Amino acid sequence: MDECKMLRLQNGGELAYVEYGSATGPPVLFFHGGPSSRTMAQLTDTAARELGVKIISADRPGIRDSTFQPNRKLVDWPEIVESASDLPAAQRFEANRPICDSAENWNRVCRGDQLK
Repeated sequence: MDECKMLRLQNGGELAYVEYGSATGPPVLFFHGGPSSRTMAQLTDTAARELGVKIISADRPGIRDSTFQPNRKLVDWPEIVESASDLPAAQRFEANRPICDSAENWNRVCRGDQLK
């Protein structure tokens, strides 16, 4: 599952991502730190297989194969992640333990708002 895949974003850019772990497991979104890229999640592959989860790890804009977005701010990231809800595997998100069953709720977690 090391193959780079691309997702077209609403802003016209592309988000590069890769999947690790179980091909059929529930998805867990992995966000790399800097300086790093989507391949940082390769470190989770063995544990993810043992736990039966699929790790979806994307490059942040301007990193490796994802489109650079000039003037992007940290607070723009949740909207980009919301686009990841278009991924076939991303039906349910888990972020910092709260279960997020929609991209809207994911954005709420990122903003610190209450979940619906």
